[in-house]
Amino acid sequence: MQRLAVVVGLVLWAAAPAKAQDMPPQAQRGRELFLNSPKGVACAACHQIKDLGIPAGPDLRTLASAAVPKGLVTAIQMTMTEYVREYKVKGMGSFPAMKAGEEGDQVLLYDLSNNKPELKKVAKNSIDEVKPNTKWKHPPTSASYNNQELADLIGFLRFAATGSRSEVKPEDLK
Repeated sequence: MQRLAVVVGLVLWAAAPAKAQDMPPQAQRGRELFLNSPKGVACAACHQIKDLGIPAGPDLRTLASAAVPKGLVTAIQMTMTEYVREYKVKGMGSFPAMKAGEEGDQVLLYDLSNNKPELKKVAKNSIDEVKPNTKWKHPPTSASYNNQELADLIGFLRFAATGSRSEVKPEDLK
């Protein structure tokens, strides 16, 4: 029984998210950009990977583990996403939001009208209109990340998603 406890403990330890000091230098730089971008809204304000960030936007694990670096750059730099809609809600007006789910007669919406998404519960019958977004822009489009910063960010996303320690070079983004 004691051996089983040791084995389980080792498995849990190995599966735990890596600490920043366990990451390669590039992933550490990318993690800092993900959490605290000096150029605007950080990715973690809307996205979550592992235990970091807010799950308003799509989880980045699948994309980071499957897409080539150039594809990740395209996703980071796109201005609009299919997930954002313009919601018109009685008593609240119109605002860009991503639907997070439903609870009974309530719809959970991440309101994107501010820099930090706010989770709101609204009654289904209070939603007057839902239409495609034409105003909200994906924040990284205005950040003007250089190729090294993008490579660092992608290096972190890949490390967090798959444990890859391979460096992403700026020339891989072209």
